[in-house]
Amino acid sequence: MHSASMSEKRRPSSRGKHPPPPPPRRQSKNAGQSGADSTLKRPSSTRGEARSAKSHANDKTRRDHRSRSKSRPRDDNTRNSKPRDKSRSRSKSRPRSSPRNNNEHDSQKRRRSKSKSSSSRSKHQAKSNRSKSNPRSSAPQAKSSSSSKGNKAQAESFNAKKRQQKFASQAKKAIPANVRMISGSNDVQTSADVGNINSQFELPNPAGRAGGACTAALLQVLYDANDRGDVDMSWVDALREMREILHEKGFDQIPQLTSSSMINVSDPFDITPQSFDPSLNKQRALLIGINYKGQTGQLSGCHNDVHNVSQYLQEVQGFKEDNITMLMDDGMHKPPTKSAIISAFKRLVKQTKEGDVVFFHYSGHGGRLPDDNGDEDDGFDETLIPLDFKKSGQIRDDDLLKILVHPMPANVSMTCLMDCCHSGTVLDLPYRFVGDGDHVEMEINDRVNFTEALWTGLSVAAGVVAGNAIAD
Repeated sequence: MHSASMSEKRRPSSRGKHPPPPPPRRQSKNAGQSGADSTLKRPSSTRGEARSAKSHANDKTRRDHRSRSKSRPRDDNTRNSKPRDKSRSRSKSRPRSSPRNNNEHDSQKRRRSKSKSSSSRSKHQAKSNRSKSNPRSSAPQAKSSSSSKGNKAQAESFNAKKRQQKFASQAKKAIPANVRMISGSNDVQTSADVGNINSQFELPNPAGRAGGACTAALLQVLYDANDRGDVDMSWVDALREMREILHEKGFDQIPQLTSSSMINVSDPFDITPQSFDPSLNKQRALLIGINYKGQTGQLSGCHNDVHNVSQYLQEVQGFKEDNITMLMDDGMHKPPTKSAIISAFKRLVKQTKEGDVVFFHYSGHGGRLPDDNGDEDDGFDETLIPLDFKKSGQIRDDDLLKILVHPMPANVSMTCLMDCCHSGTVLDLPYRFVGDGDHVEMEINDRVNFTEALWTGLSVAAGVVAGNAIAD
């Protein structure tokens, strides 16, 4: 027993670090004392298991220590102040955090939340400021769509204006003269030949017994305006009065006005402008009347039309008889054959000077031929039918444009009165007004072709040469 107590005194305390296991005990010489030996001896297997258990515990303690030291240094004060939270993970990928770190994490979340809230308020304020500076940005979608449509309409209006300006510039280059034409019917209508013009239209010519409806109606309007001293009668007024007279007499013709430039139809109707100076310039007229005597489709009023127009020009407009050329198939004047008509056109252009006044009147048959250059909406060219049309053919509107209209000198005022069938656009002028009571301004004739040679600035001489070639 003494030996056993001595051995217990030598055994170091298990507190703190665990020392290595003690060396094996020596056997006592008194081997015969079985009771002492039984208390001191232990089986070798029991001592090995004890050493293995202690080693395992030491290894586990060292692993825990290394795990805590690598992931986060331990805080002894924190560890001693509060028990460890075993519910949290102790893995290396997600080290446990102390209460202080949790508090810091919560404060960071609050700061981020405040930052997001502040950022949201600043964005809202910026959007509000933009809305105040630009009220349209805060408008409803419908208002935005309406604004977009308004901008599109403005752009279309601007582009249309630019096209009109370009078209007017091209028309001015193509036709330097100021040309206006009054026709008695549109391209698909026929003119009317009336009998006894004295009772129908009360013209001042007692010798007349027949006349064209359009010529008679216009002359009545002009005489009436002259009698009442109406010098301000407009183009549109003249056409509408013509339409009323034709309607009252049972004719369905619709007068039209075409021109080389866009004119205000509310401007005063004039044949001789107020700026005309007879001491410097002259008034000339070419009047053609064809009754086709002896032919199928003979007319009876075209000669009277020519005489009535000539009388009005001399008495009211001041034209001199010497400057009025008349072509008629009456046996007393030069017959209106195709070559005679074209020669008269060329002579008129050659004699006319800048600033002169020209009046051209045609009373006879008009016709239609298939369009040969694609410039007609209806696919047909309008024509004048000369006396010898069976032999020489008809005179197309394209020929009239090249021979008479285009080469006319600049600043010449030329008024044309076409009393024939299908005469609405027989001169192929770029602007048109229909006196049907519905139209209020002139319209562009989009089918006019400015790319042809004589429409792109050829000289008057070139136009005359083209006329000579057609005449031949």
